[in-house]
Amino acid sequence: MTADPDPTPLALRSDAPAPPPPTAVGPSRPAGSAGPEPQASSVPSVIDLDSDLATEPSVAGGKAAALARAHAAGIRTMPAMIITTAVSQRYDAGEDLTGLAELAAVVENVAPKGGPMIVRSSSVVEDQASSSQAGQFETVLDVHGLDQLIPATKAVLDSRARAGAEDQPIAVLVQPMAEPQIAGVAFGVDPVTGRSDHRVVVAVRGQPDRLVSGEVDGSRWVLDQRGHVIDDDVRDEVRVHPARLREIVALGDRVSEVFG
Repeated sequence: MTADPDPTPLALRSDAPAPPPPTAVGPSRPAGSAGPEPQASSVPSVIDLDSDLATEPSVAGGKAAALARAHAAGIRTMPAMIITTAVSQRYDAGEDLTGLAELAAVVENVAPKGGPMIVRSSSVVEDQASSSQAGQFETVLDVHGLDQLIPATKAVLDSRARAGAEDQPIAVLVQPMAEPQIAGVAFGVDPVTGRSDHRVVVAVRGQPDRLVSGEVDGSRWVLDQRGHVIDDDVRDEVRVHPARLREIVALGDRVSEVFG
């Protein structure tokens, strides 16, 4: 086994190229500005993470709104565009997404060089810990160009029927599809012992799907609050540089500060 020499934080590293600054597709205001809940008629079809509406779950859904909050707090995130709940409402009313010109801005900003995209649902209901709908909405991988983005968006919207949420407007989150060497999950509290003074990082090679689904256990590190390793269980030759583990712990603590 050889140690991974790259100290870039595991949670931040990506081989996906960074896109140019987003094309303006929605109104913006300083982060943290408050205001009344937007009316459906005033909601743009597509917004970026800098939009004043991006942190509104009623517009961006829970998943995308959380991403926008992290972005506004200065936490490094993957680039993203949000197809708002206004689009699902129009789709439910019978509008054909093929005529939605704003979708071209999604491709232009997320994958300007034609790279693959991941298209996911962003629903307040599915992101609630107590919701039985969690994970039941569609995710479409390896989406290329506008011709594939339109049917992928339809697939996400249509998957509401599977979750028994046909009448629930949802947003769609579109991001570059990264091909990580290593991916995983970080916990701000030890999920086994419940110790709040411990942090846990679990990782696998490639995409984290097998880890998240429980198919594999992955390599596991238990760390103290300073990011020093207390215990580890390294599997499948997955090793993470100690400097990266410390940065992941710091990142996790920062996320906890933002989200409470």
